[in-house]
Amino acid sequence: MSGIIGQSLQVKSGKFGFPTGHIIGVHHSGFTSNQEDNAGNRINDKSLNFNRVLSDSHFIVTVMTCRYRDSTGGRLRIGYTRGVGSLSTSYLGQADATGEEDGTRWHNVSITYKDTTTGSANDNMYFGTYFSNTTATCYTRGSGIMVMEVAS
Repeated sequence: MSGIIGQSLQVKSGKFGFPTGHIIGVHHSGFTSNQEDNAGNRINDKSLNFNRVLSDSHFIVTVMTCRYRDSTGGRLRIGYTRGVGSLSTSYLGQADATGEEDGTRWHNVSITYKDTTTGSANDNMYFGTYFSNTTATCYTRGSGIMVMEVAS
């Protein structure tokens, strides 16, 4: 659908569908409430699930948190998990959160990934947060995940 009143539906593969690049749905986990984490891996603290609309769509995944580091040692890696039918504990798209100052204040961090996995329409998709602190002096709070399904 074009999303513009008065415009006709777009045709895709002989069926009515979404034009390429159209955002089909936006899903958000909500945020954790003042959770502070120390060293180690935190998997699926926040998660969401929804039914995939198109088999060939892709996903824009944004993982966000508020982060504090009280010394120069260690770093925070941010990624996400993806499963079909249930949550996965294997992470995808791990990136370092950098640029923060040490021991001065909390910093908002978000990292966005493009996930081009294919599947079947109506697959029950699960996405979750992944955080890995490499030292006991890194903390996170107010974490969440947002996933947009986009027509290919």
